[in-house]
Amino acid sequence: MKRDPGRIRALCGAVLLAAASAAGCNAIIGLEVGELDPSAGGAGPASSSASAGGGGSAGDGGGAGDGGGAGDGGGGGEEARCSYVRQGDDDPPSGEWGALAGREIVDIVADEEQVTALVNGPQDFSIARWNASGDLDGDYRMESSLVAGSIRGERLITAGGLAYVTGSAEPGAETPVLTGGCQISAKADVSPRVSFVAALDEKGACEWAWSVDAVSNTTPLELAATSDSVLFAVSLTGAATASSGGCTFGSDDAKAMAELISLTSSGACRWSKTLGPSEVVRIAALLVDPQAMDVLVIGDYIAPDGAISMQGKTLPRSQDSDLFVARVRLADGGLEDVVTIGAPGSQSVTRHAAALLEDGDLVIAGTYSGPSFDFEDDECPSMPPAGGSDNSFVLRVSDGQVVWSRGFGDEGKDQLVTHVAVDKEGSIYATGTLEGEIDFGDGVQLTAPDDQIASFLIVLSEHGNVVSASALVGDGTVWSWRVAPGPTLRDPLYVAGQMTKTFYLVPSDHPIQEKGEGFVARLAGLL
Repeated sequence: MKRDPGRIRALCGAVLLAAASAAGCNAIIGLEVGELDPSAGGAGPASSSASAGGGGSAGDGGGAGDGGGAGDGGGGGEEARCSYVRQGDDDPPSGEWGALAGREIVDIVADEEQVTALVNGPQDFSIARWNASGDLDGDYRMESSLVAGSIRGERLITAGGLAYVTGSAEPGAETPVLTGGCQISAKADVSPRVSFVAALDEKGACEWAWSVDAVSNTTPLELAATSDSVLFAVSLTGAATASSGGCTFGSDDAKAMAELISLTSSGACRWSKTLGPSEVVRIAALLVDPQAMDVLVIGDYIAPDGAISMQGKTLPRSQDSDLFVARVRLADGGLEDVVTIGAPGSQSVTRHAAALLEDGDLVIAGTYSGPSFDFEDDECPSMPPAGGSDNSFVLRVSDGQVVWSRGFGDEGKDQLVTHVAVDKEGSIYATGTLEGEIDFGDGVQLTAPDDQIASFLIVLSEHGNVVSASALVGDGTVWSWRVAPGPTLRDPLYVAGQMTKTFYLVPSDHPIQEKGEGFVARLAGLL
């Protein structure tokens, strides 16, 4: 069944698959990269195969399995890109501790001392924090409360000593209250579903809340922040205009619009900009470029009938669904530039699945469908065909050009990346849900048990080589929504999501709730 990756959590929460009999640890494969033969011209650690060209051995420039080769074996000392892997240790990731909370944990922020989590319940949400030893911090807590209706969180970030959370609420008959005097202003007779941003202090107490007051449903899309500003992307459905905290935005025609809004760190509105109809321009991620003090808007757009305009900048006709990266001035919301990344078939950026490397290059992750293809100017092996299912991609972009791209999945089942993150040394961590199998070549695969949703954790080097790959499998379903790496591969990292029965990384002393529970697990470093 075809699934919209932007709605994967809601779909997975609605349909729980029957448990399979496979044990979690036996289904997990650890992978390591090898080193290039000196005759291949590479120097230092690299992979056992490379990115483009025909078959052959690593020594003559070829790659393992059916992977492409390194061309003529030259390379001038540069590490090969996008290699296949040879099997290394067969050990699963080692869990240091795991904890359960709420119905699902949809976002986490971590450092060396603690991990903070956005926890959704059946009709509410909370923010919880654990220290590095796995003890719950009883002094840090934010819990939403409602007079009527329901409320859920979507995104959690930190900046300038504050934590920011966004989400949506269906107020019911009364006005929903977040906590500690922070109140959402919209009411059910005005806004069927309202989107909000709230700021929390160092103890999790709510300092202020800002909500979109509209006559139609709204959907929170993404959040970013600096020490003195908050960037919020939201979609307004249908003919909807809104006026909140000094901002007026939306459209009074029939189109649903994607809006980008800037707030101060005290919750006042600075500016708002429309980026286009939300059925055409879909915002998936916001990232602040700290060097240029711009905000990068990453997403995909659908324009098969001809070019479209985004604030005076042209997005060319798409082949189906193509990717875009827009650069917006943080000061006033002016659009400086927009670049597009097109390829045959349909590519969609997954919500929250983009990250900035230390050198300013951009990592984008998402899903694609259709036959095997290559991104333009990309020298890596072709992405495996997805057929009518969804496969996952990860690509690195520099100055609007694709440096390398990787595709993972098969033609029969869905493999949906849900998050991507990077560490300070340039390693790239992708997690998501796994059905069917992911074939890395040379006989190495990640496989989910039949009729069961598992998850994956894949780590790539800055050159796109696979460093490690693991299937996260339990008795029942394991959905991995987020990964938070440490500074390097040697440091502990966190994964978070939802499980329905058992998961070896998260010991449980009680039966899991029927619809599953949220989990967060701290893993030992991968090296």
